[in-house]
Amino acid sequence: MSEENSRGLNGVSNNETLLRELKLQASRFSICDIMKIRTYMVNNVQNLPEKYRKIYSVDLFEYLYRTLQEIKCAEIMDTKVTIDQNKLRETNACIDKLAMAEHTEKMITCFFRTVTLYLIFIGNKPIHPLGMQFPGKLEILSRNGDYFCPAKEKQSEIEISLCKFCICKDCNEFK
Repeated sequence: MSEENSRGLNGVSNNETLLRELKLQASRFSICDIMKIRTYMVNNVQNLPEKYRKIYSVDLFEYLYRTLQEIKCAEIMDTKVTIDQNKLRETNACIDKLAMAEHTEKMITCFFRTVTLYLIFIGNKPIHPLGMQFPGKLEILSRNGDYFCPAKEKQSEIEISLCKFCICKDCNEFK
């Protein structure tokens, strides 16, 4: 997705319009694009301890890929819900900063933007998959429709972290 397109998403006012845009973006990914994204994710975790490599490449990729498929199949809603423009703008800006910091190819950034915006604004799901383990054998949990993340509080303070936009609550709130 070009920088111009991401700015265009900043003007999206409701969930129906955002989902239409995300479906359009999702339909544009070829199998070659998906293979490049998969390779990027595997290569990006090479410096992690071995026990986390699979979690952050295979498991996370599968979750994001399933989300992409979910976007493609999603039905356009009859009820329009207003999108928080500040949150959308801040989320897009954070994705742009991450892409610049990682020197990420535009197509890969488009993939992450598409699935992330869907998870946050449409799917109301965590950015990371349920059960994903973090250091200390802590993981994303769910209870009574709420999600809890062990890294939420710590990561929310980091400028290029998307955690502050995630639906998860901090694990300290888990009761």
